[in-house]
Amino acid sequence: MDTYYLIDFENVSSAGLTGCEGLSANDRIIIFYTSNSKNLSLNVIKNIKVSLTAKEIAAGKQSVDNHIASYIGYLVGKYDKKCTIVVISKDTGYDKLIKFWKELSGVSISRKSQIKSKTEGKSKTSSSEPKVENLGNADINEIVQIALSNVHMDNDIIECVASLVAKHANDKKVKEKSIQVSCPNTVKQKAVKFITL
Repeated sequence: MDTYYLIDFENVSSAGLTGCEGLSANDRIIIFYTSNSKNLSLNVIKNIKVSLTAKEIAAGKQSVDNHIASYIGYLVGKYDKKCTIVVISKDTGYDKLIKFWKELSGVSISRKSQIKSKTEGKSKTSSSEPKVENLGNADINEIVQIALSNVHMDNDIIECVASLVAKHANDKKVKEKSIQVSCPNTVKQKAVKFITL
């Protein structure tokens, strides 16, 4: 199954392509950029061994976002559930769009800030794997987001659970006390149900 990485280059720049060297022949990178975008590093390009397309978009408010949204619709219409779509952006504005397409079509779609993080793809049995105590909250948050995204959880639940886990990961007494969850009530109910599974 092909995976399409739709890069919001204005948002993530070259950092969004981190991990591209680990992609396979079934992966496709499509970079959406405007004249306002920073230049793409040649060091990054030389690591890309998969299909790469760059689409220059006319600069304007939410221009790249709108083109990526349209392209998601194109991919869903063309490939249905025969592809995976990953939006590479830190912009949480994509989350509602992703939720819409998941609910409407059942397509596998998610958002990440990089193609692959430094914590992704590591062996779970490796003795060199960092312990939770040695990771910062941002790393823990990212690990949880990736894990929940891989099982196709809603992005609002992913963000709520990831921030909750990261906040309390190093708290030795977390099992002994109740945790205040600061999420909208419907998200909180789903997140708490997920955590207690």
